[in-house]
Amino acid sequence: MGKLGLVNDMVSDTQVGRLGLIDDISPSEKLPSRSLFGDVATAIPRGVANAFETYGRAARTFDPEGGTDIVRNIGTGLVDTTERVRKYLPSIFEQSQEQQRGGLRSAVPVGAESSVQSLLTGAPGLAAGALSGLGIGSIPLAIAGYATSGATLFGAAEYDKFMEEAKGAINSRKDLNDTEKTVLIEKAKPYALKSGLVEGVFELGSDLLEGLTMKIGKPFTQLAKGTVKDLLTTTPKKVLLNMAKVAVVETPTEMTQTYLETGLRQKAGIDTGETPGQAAAGAVLPTLVSSVIFSGVGSVANRHYKKKIEHAL
Repeated sequence: MGKLGLVNDMVSDTQVGRLGLIDDISPSEKLPSRSLFGDVATAIPRGVANAFETYGRAARTFDPEGGTDIVRNIGTGLVDTTERVRKYLPSIFEQSQEQQRGGLRSAVPVGAESSVQSLLTGAPGLAAGALSGLGIGSIPLAIAGYATSGATLFGAAEYDKFMEEAKGAINSRKDLNDTEKTVLIEKAKPYALKSGLVEGVFELGSDLLEGLTMKIGKPFTQLAKGTVKDLLTTTPKKVLLNMAKVAVVETPTEMTQTYLETGLRQKAGIDTGETPGQAAAGAVLPTLVSSVIFSGVGSVANRHYKKKIEHAL
C-alpha cells in the first residue's frame, strides 16, 4: 500500500527457525537489536530491495498472465530474488526490536527506507528527462520524468501486490469451491485497478513536489538565468520553509492514499489488520521523516552548487 506499505514487519521463516526451539522468547525478542543509526543504515538496502520489488511487480502488471510472459518472468524473477534476499539476511531486512516500539523510533528508518525506494523508482525518468533537454528545458523535463516514472511504477506495482494479496486471502478460504474462488478473484480486479490508480495519481503529485523541492535537473542548468542567484541566496530559513511546504502537502496526501487503499483491500476481502483510519494515522510520522529527508537532500545539493559558484567567482 504505497511506499510505506512495502516495509516488511514480519518475522522471517529463517529467523523463526533459528530461534523457534526457545519457547520462552517472545516474537519481538527474536528480532535483531539495533541502534537508531543501525536502523537508518540498514534502511538503505531495504529501500533498494523495495525498489527492485516495485520494478518486478510493475513488469508483471505490464505483461499479465496469458501474454508474452517474457517481461512477466523477468518481473517474477526480481520479486522472488528480493524475497530470498530478505529471507536469508534477516539481520538487515527485518525490523529491529527497537523499531517495533513504534513512534519516531520506527518512523525515522521507515521514512529513510521510503525515500531510497522513491528516488530509485524515479531515477530512470529523471535521467531520461534531464538528458533529453538542453539548458533551462532540462529542469521541467527532469522533474516530469522523475514524477511520471515513479507514479507509473508504483501504480502498476500496487495492482500486482493487491491481486497477490486478494488471491492469497480468497484461496485460503475453505468454505469456497474452486469456481467460487475464481469468481471472487475476478471481482477483486476492479478494486485492484482502483487501488493502482490511487497509488499512481497520488505518487505523481508527491513526486512532482519532491522534484520541485529538490530542484531536480539543477546540475544540468546551474548557469541558467536565476539559478546562480537562487543558490547564492539560499538561507537556513528557506531550507526550513521548504521542509514545511513538503510536509504540509506530503502528509495528508500519504494519509489519504493509505486510507483509500486500505479501504479497497477490505472491500475485496483482504484482512488488513487495521482500519483505514488506523492505517492513515500510521503513515503520518514516516511521511514527515521522508519529507524532511527530501528537503534536506535538495538543500545539500543546492549548498554544493552554491560553494562551487562562490569559488568560481
